[in-house]
Amino acid sequence: MVKRFSFRLLFLLLIIVSGLPTKIVQGFNQDLKWFYTSTVNDKIYLSQQAEVIGQEDWQNQKVWDITGRQVYKINKPDFTDIYTQAVKVKLASNYTLCYLQIETLRNNTNFQSWTVEFKDKAYIYKGAYNGQNIEERVPCRQPVYWYDPNFPWSIELLLKEVNLQPNRRYHVINILQISRISFKKSDISKTDHAGQTYQFSDGTKVFFNNQNQIQSIENDDIGKITAAAGELSPAEIPGLDENGLIPSNVLFTTRENLTKLRAKINLGWLIPEGERNVKNLQIPRQFFTGKVTGDKEEGEVIVTARPNVIKHSLSFPVTKKWWSKFRRYLGNSDLIEPLDPEIIAKAKEITAGSHTIWEAARAIAGWVNKNIKYQTIDDPIDAKETLRQGKGVCLQYAVLTVSLCRAVMIPARCIMGYVGVNGGKYFIGHAWMEVYVGTEGWIPLDPTSGQLAFVDAGHIGISTATCIGASIIPDQIEVLDYQPTEAAAIADKSSGE
Repeated sequence: MVKRFSFRLLFLLLIIVSGLPTKIVQGFNQDLKWFYTSTVNDKIYLSQQAEVIGQEDWQNQKVWDITGRQVYKINKPDFTDIYTQAVKVKLASNYTLCYLQIETLRNNTNFQSWTVEFKDKAYIYKGAYNGQNIEERVPCRQPVYWYDPNFPWSIELLLKEVNLQPNRRYHVINILQISRISFKKSDISKTDHAGQTYQFSDGTKVFFNNQNQIQSIENDDIGKITAAAGELSPAEIPGLDENGLIPSNVLFTTRENLTKLRAKINLGWLIPEGERNVKNLQIPRQFFTGKVTGDKEEGEVIVTARPNVIKHSLSFPVTKKWWSKFRRYLGNSDLIEPLDPEIIAKAKEITAGSHTIWEAARAIAGWVNKNIKYQTIDDPIDAKETLRQGKGVCLQYAVLTVSLCRAVMIPARCIMGYVGVNGGKYFIGHAWMEVYVGTEGWIPLDPTSGQLAFVDAGHIGISTATCIGASIIPDQIEVLDYQPTEAAAIADKSSGE
């Protein structure tokens, strides 16, 4: 099963928030505080608090100091994770972002930390996660506003203190991306929602009631946000039940025999910026019609599976020089380490005697299937560590197989997505991989299940990026058609239980 909460998820928690309205404070002052609670399916899993501390001199300018805290609980099948985030923000006198720091503890142990600081005409991002240090630079001539619906008070400040004007475009920063937003303002007269609404260009809606109070903030990706009366302790937070299961309408009995699957999908994945497009869902044997907006994929997918009978594979060892478009599938990337000496040595050992790329790739996938023990791990580990420890879940099976293939110059890539589960009316997060064999293109292999000669149509691919997470908003996969019909015992007209 794919770990559904990667470190990116902590940057982009998709939230639905409930509580009491908060009164608009005219003028920035040191007593300003915010409280929020976040819920999914009417169940609280997060409590958030922030307050203005005051002003200070910082790097030759006056800045506003704001601190915040988030506590949220994730209930796994066998245990509960309690995350605590400490937030520090420094805003210039014009409310542009100077500095942002978030430190996260998981069960009172350091989990991750990151900072964003404006310096030398750029926002400098520094992060630490799972023993890895990351640093990136986002060019920007001058500081811009901070806009992040995950922290509703950042939007509240822009509307109340900056006095943004309708139909004008403003530069903002959200995580590691500089973008431009605008909004339209209109009056609303519904009995239960009278007042004004601000419609932002990213889909966010902010409502004020006729008592000049914030009523709610809504977004298609994050749900509804309103203020709460106060902060909750961890004991008062029921938590989010996270088991990686996506409800469906079909109970498969022999999913491994599926040759065709047509399904309606509504999925939320936290995918790196360059991977968010419809093309990413048009992988071999899969056809998608629909739309990709932000982190949501909504539409219809058709998966057609056929036996892996390869008649025209390139020869092995590889002697040809690959075109530039394949180079991204030969080098190091997230968790994938084909240049490591241990990986290279093991790949050469496994593929000794192989005469074609397909023979070599099957030998590698078969070795991983037989020699890696399926065992749940606390955090994702890379290919080298998977080889050393000899254990992992589907993601480790996939990244190790890809790394070993790339180590002997076979283009390979991970596929992240979902797979139907026998004996249950649901899909589950899964990872498998593909190799490029020549004129017959990309061929799928599932080293976790051992599907080498045939990868069934119950595999729905979402992304080739390995560093992703899934949204908290419940996803849905509704099976519309499948072949053969004997592969399932029950099929309802609509998805869900």
